[in-house]
Amino acid sequence: MNPQILPTPVIATELSHYLVGYEHMLRKKIINGFTQGFKLDFVGERKSSFAPNFLSAREFSGVIDSKVASEVALGRIAGPFDTVS
Repeated sequence: MNPQILPTPVIATELSHYLVGYEHMLRKKIINGFTQGFKLDFVGERKSSFAPNFLSAREFSGVIDSKVASEVALGRIAGPFDTVS
C-alpha cells in the first residue's frame, strides 16, 4: 500500500498516547488505519449488487446530493458514479 495522508478529524499522534498499554500490533493497526486507511479483511467473491433507495431518499434527494457533494469535496469519498462496475 502506498502511504498517503487521508482526510480524517482523528489526530493519529494524539490518539497513540491513549493507546499506551494496548498490544503493539493492535496499536499499530489502529494508528495505520487512521493514517493509511483500514483494511477490510474481506474474503469472498467480489460482486456488485443493487438495492433500491428508501422512499425518504427519493423524497429528499437534494439533501443526499448535498451530503455526497460535501464528502467528495473533502476527499472522504469518491463518486458519485454513473454506472455500477
